[in-house]
Amino acid sequence: ASILFFKGLHVFRGAYTAPPTESEASAKEASRIAARHFPHEVLNAMDLSADPCGDFYTYACGTFQEITEIEGDQNEWARAWSGVSARNNELLREVIETDKGLAGSFYQSCMNMSAINAMGNAPIQP
Repeated sequence: ASILFFKGLHVFRGAYTAPPTESEASAKEASRIAARHFPHEVLNAMDLSADPCGDFYTYACGTFQEITEIEGDQNEWARAWSGVSARNNELLREVIETDKGLAGSFYQSCMNMSAINAMGNAPIQP
């Protein structure tokens, strides 16, 4: 039995790593939970390598400033509203551009810049 024990020890020699510290274990568990529950847009803004118990702000928002661009015509960006608004605008634009009814005709007439420029300000003259 002792020979078998030493043979088993020989197999595992060098494979042992120290157990993670409490902080590392906490960060790993928090990352696992976050990956299961948050949308990818939120996960991209998080720094999952940070310990949420030690520095929650870095954990929750660690990469937000690096990955978020504020357009020149904006003075702020709120992921909860600005992202939803931008996505809704994209979806509505796709719908209106392909609409064959009155709304699509109106949109196309407003987007026909060559016709608008050719008419100049005649349509708004008294």
